[in-house]
Amino acid sequence: MLLVAGGTVVTLGSPNRVLPGAAVLLDGDRVVEIGAEADLRARHPGAVQRVDATGKLVMPGLVCAHHHLYSTFARGAPLAGFAPANFLEILQGLWWKLDLALAPGDVRLSALPVLLDALRAGTTTVIDHHESQGYQEGVLDELAAACREAGVRTCVTLGASDRLGRGAEGIAENRRFLARAQPDDLVRGMVGLHAPFTVSPETLGAAVELARDRHVGLHVHVAEDRADQEHSLKHYGVRAIERLGRAGALDERTLIAHGIHLDAAERERLQSAGSWILHNPESNMNNAVGAADVLALMKHGIHVALGTDGMSSDMRAQLRAAFLLQRQLHGDPRVAWMESLGMLLDANARLASRIWGRPVGSLAPGGVGDVVVYAYDPPTPLTADNFGGHLLFGILDASVDVTIVGGVVRHERGAFPGLDAPGVHARAREAASAFWKRFAATPDVTSRL
Repeated sequence: MLLVAGGTVVTLGSPNRVLPGAAVLLDGDRVVEIGAEADLRARHPGAVQRVDATGKLVMPGLVCAHHHLYSTFARGAPLAGFAPANFLEILQGLWWKLDLALAPGDVRLSALPVLLDALRAGTTTVIDHHESQGYQEGVLDELAAACREAGVRTCVTLGASDRLGRGAEGIAENRRFLARAQPDDLVRGMVGLHAPFTVSPETLGAAVELARDRHVGLHVHVAEDRADQEHSLKHYGVRAIERLGRAGALDERTLIAHGIHLDAAERERLQSAGSWILHNPESNMNNAVGAADVLALMKHGIHVALGTDGMSSDMRAQLRAAFLLQRQLHGDPRVAWMESLGMLLDANARLASRIWGRPVGSLAPGGVGDVVVYAYDPPTPLTADNFGGHLLFGILDASVDVTIVGGVVRHERGAFPGLDAPGVHARAREAASAFWKRFAATPDVTSRL
């Protein structure tokens, strides 16, 4: 058993409780009980490892609803002369080239540093969307192995795409992985599609059939840029969400990344289906593709969760970005407070809990044993009522002392028990140097559809 004791425990969930001087008892990968340390020890005698959280803040691990763990090798990549004027040029000259150049071994070494970043930031659960058109067969095994090595709770998928005529191969890899990997306490799987504008009717239909057969959701980018809608109207005579709906791709397990350029009818369709929108504010600003009207989506009753899209692994930073972006979008300093907090603390937790089948993102008996200790000593009173203000303007900048996933200490004051982080980074640098040479020799990639 593991006892996290001496700090102020914030349970999140409903109701959110703030418990000064409390302790969280973990047994294996589950929360057993929360209460006074002496009481817990009396009720659960035996060998207990203690994590000292005195003077610190104890919270559940945070959830990232949309990530791209493979994106590490883009960091500092040689892009001299690369000046894309729009989103399609960003895809063609950077991301589609990158995912075509990835080779076996690259995926592990690109994912591990980002997973360590997640642990440093208090992010213990990641819903990932992988892309590697040049390396598909077996890639999800390599990615899953990296997630288990780092000890981060992860849901993985491969974005099948026909931009290079390899959609069937992508579906086959998702099928192979799902047949072998489900269920798993740490790593789960979904069915991935890149985006409607790079997916043929045949690949879309195969993805829907596979998701239904394996009882999992679809994870797909939609309407990140207007080009997705324009392609759908030109080739299929309907907008992207209608096309997905007609193919049977929309239900309560479907994850729609971005959803920026949606009209009212599409919002109604998503609400009726119970599908999710995954908002990625920093990425959207970086790509200058626009900003999803999160407030309008929520008014339509759509579930909106929060992701990073590979920009970082720090969900606290995404929270602040979402909060500020919605205020700027609406020109109103009165909005987006509860909505932004709700995305991270409520919607992300509900989404992860649905995928893993038990409570994630809150500290409750029977829930997953994912706990984070922050070096945050509040300078003003901290209560359940004002916790959001502390998170947005204080905890957001606090360092993470300890990160526990599934009852196992995975990060402690910059170190990763059982994992040589400097060695991981050294090997990643070596692999990235070789990768950059292949990347530079790869011509810009344009879609065949």
